[in-house]
Amino acid sequence: MMSDLDKVIEKHDAAVAAGDAEIWIGAEPTFTLRTSEAPEWLSQALGGEKEDYALRMARELSLRHPGSVILRSVGRQYGGEERPRWSIGLFERRDGAAVWSGPPDPVFADPSTAQAGGAQLLGETLARAFSQRHWHYRVYPAGSDIEQRLLVRTDGKDLDRFDADDPRLSRCSAHDEKT
Repeated sequence: MMSDLDKVIEKHDAAVAAGDAEIWIGAEPTFTLRTSEAPEWLSQALGGEKEDYALRMARELSLRHPGSVILRSVGRQYGGEERPRWSIGLFERRDGAAVWSGPPDPVFADPSTAQAGGAQLLGETLARAFSQRHWHYRVYPAGSDIEQRLLVRTDGKDLDRFDADDPRLSRCSAHDEKT
């Protein structure tokens, strides 16, 4: 006699087969573009159009699930990989209530209206917000030319006692640890 779970699995397998689809099981959720021969779709974790494709897919899914939110985060980084992978998730509540009701996600922006200098604008915006709260902050280089570390004090005390050469400020990020 089949258990309820076995019946559900059998029904699912039949639906997958009827839809001419395949299920691939790996170490983590992933997707592939089966018509492409590009390395990012066959053997490389990152590259090419893969992230744009993932964002388009997340955008389309979020349109079908109003109130959901797209979350981008740092993904895994294995030994020998120069940079961590990216991770994109779509989250929604089971009760249908909105997870997010703030400004629209940038993934919905018209690419033709994008402005250069986003990182600089972010820095300036943070500087204004910190100054309004009388917080002290400094930006230190960390690692490569594109990496920076932000040091913030919210207790009103100055940061003069911190030296840019302090080894604590140049240590690797927790995200740099290979998993």
